[in-house]
Amino acid sequence: MAHGTIAPLCAQHVRMKLRSPPLPHDLEVIWAYFLEKIPDWLWKRYVGKDISGVVVKNNIGEKLLDEMKRIQNELGGNFKPNPLKPPPEKKAKVGGDPESFNRWVRTTIKDNRGKISA
Repeated sequence: MAHGTIAPLCAQHVRMKLRSPPLPHDLEVIWAYFLEKIPDWLWKRYVGKDISGVVVKNNIGEKLLDEMKRIQNELGGNFKPNPLKPPPEKKAKVGGDPESFNRWVRTTIKDNRGKISA
């Protein structure tokens, strides 16, 4: 992994996977590859550099957390609560799209197909 500074953010993907409906087999078998490559993909997508290569903006953390929050909201009741902090019964979410996390993983892989890591 070329960008070790964003590795802690990738732990968010592991938590999302654990709290989302199970991945289909085709995504499960490439999960390790996804975790290995996502830091580089995020770096290329959310870090801006000037002509000399100096980083002038880095929105990785903000954008990743926004994406994970969106997926969590789309999952609705399909997003499992944190077992250490279960929500009150009256605030339990219902409904939602159980494919939201799977779709995001597929889209991320598709958008980065053929891109070589730095």
